[in-house]
Amino acid sequence: MFTPVSYELNMRVKWESSHPSIVTFGDGASGRFAHGGDQNINHINISKTATPGTVVTITITSVPNPSAKHSFSFTIVEMPDGFPAITQDPVSVTTTAGRTATFSITATGDNLEYFWQRKNNTNPSWENVEVYAYPSYTVTATSDKNGYQYRCRVSNRKGDAYSNPATLTVTP
Repeated sequence: MFTPVSYELNMRVKWESSHPSIVTFGDGASGRFAHGGDQNINHINISKTATPGTVVTITITSVPNPSAKHSFSFTIVEMPDGFPAITQDPVSVTTTAGRTATFSITATGDNLEYFWQRKNNTNPSWENVEVYAYPSYTVTATSDKNGYQYRCRVSNRKGDAYSNPATLTVTP
């Protein structure tokens, strides 16, 4: 079984992939962008449909300085047994202020630890919220948390996997 991976970046670049059906790029907030975009990205996502042995080349060009260009290649490999993998991402929640919202994931792997993270509209960086022994996280919805995004990093001694983010929408 191939486990999808997500590499975090934080730069404004133009990017291209030799395999656009396998590799997508995104900002971690609005989802994935189409191949060849010019957006501020912070994730490179590798599809579950990637075939082990496929060599993928990604070229990144700086938008402010187009002469700054870098390419790198990697080979899709089978992940070892027990490596963490997210099999179901959290779902966005809409609720009223004062109620609770629960985000849940499903993951596979050996001896998993769950690290819930959030980010808001004013801070684009993910911050750790809670280290849980459970694959769900509950938060009380308040108006200042409207638009917050939540994701989970699942970890064990073999590596990490990140869920896609889910958004909390708080209504009055």
